Amino acid sequence: MKKNTNPLDRQWRHFKSPYAVDRNANFESQQDVSIKDTDDLGKSYDKAIESRTPRVIPRLGGIKPSGLGKYHNKASEITKRFNTNVKNNQQQMKAMNKWHSEFEDYYTALSQKDKAKIQGYDSARQYSEINRRPARPGKYDLNGVKNRRLGTELSRIISKIAEDYSGTQTEGDDFWDIERLMLRSFNNEPVTKCRMSYDKSSVVMMLDSSPSCSEQSNFYSKLAVIAAEYGDLELYDAPNGRLVHMWSPKQHEFVKFLTPADILADMHKWSMFKNRVVMFFGDSDGCQTVFENTVRNKVFYFYTEREDYLIEEMHEYASDGGSINPNNLTIIPSVVDMTTFMNKAKKMK
Repeated sequence: MKKNTNPLDRQWRHFKSPYAVDRNANFESQQDVSIKDTDDLGKSYDKAIESRTPRVIPRLGGIKPSGLGKYHNKASEITKRFNTNVKNNQQQMKAMNKWHSEFEDYYTALSQKDKAKIQGYDSARQYSEINRRPARPGKYDLNGVKNRRLGTELSRIISKIAEDYSGTQTEGDDFWDIERLMLRSFNNEPVTKCRMSYDKSSVVMMLDSSPSCSEQSNFYSKLAVIAAEYGDLELYDAPNGRLVHMWSPKQHEFVKFLTPADILADMHKWSMFKNRVVMFFGDSDGCQTVFENTVRNKVFYFYTEREDYLIEEMHEYASDGGSINPNNLTIIPSVVDMTTFMNKAKKMK
């Protein structure tokens, strides 16, 4: 190398883009500006400062979604978050669902894209005709025998799905643990300890309570009661595929559980679910939400009509550029009442 030469040109360190923005500009005078908030709601920083005048978004309080990754593959974290909403954030959820003045101010400051999310949730909430407090089965119910049969089939399907698709093993005594049995020759573990179970909490049940499923409302109500009694899965009211109520085992009723921040994070469209097993009961009105979520989850679609109708919807959705993984979609067609459900359940392998 020649003397008196410097091959490292460091001038690039001082390069500034013509579009560079002083991120500290006006910060002191904009203490309520929510650049961090907009990032939490899924917007990029660049979009937030695009106009060089940050927007002030009124705050409704509550828990902000810190990123959905922490909820993926973790059913307990989702349950914990939603239970916290039910316990601590009733005021802001009430403001949103009844469109109080403070929520209207918040809504006005949102972008058109976020307004559409709020409107989509609100329309689904108004469609909901779920019985918020379905009657629990009585000891001497005249339909007790049929309900017990329905409960048996539902429990069998849930256990089968959890075994085949959840893949999450827990401590238990339901099945032999093959790996531990194979290792016994090395670690001398007692054979009685080589047992395990599958985590049924990874299974999610959703019931479409929109007016188009009114003929199935009685059947879905019975499913909700029986599923709630077993208590080993998550249960949601999902008119047209949007989550608007969750079953609260503590309160024995369906309750509102989503805050405005949750909706802007698309939680009503299942964004917090990944590698979960979903049992969706409904017609084709919510099929696009179901199709989209097959990319991340295994979905059993207990469909009210013939299978070819839903396949046609699927082809149309895919041709329009929609994302779908057909390998993660199992269609169980013509499930409209207890009889058809039990007949289909017996054929499920």
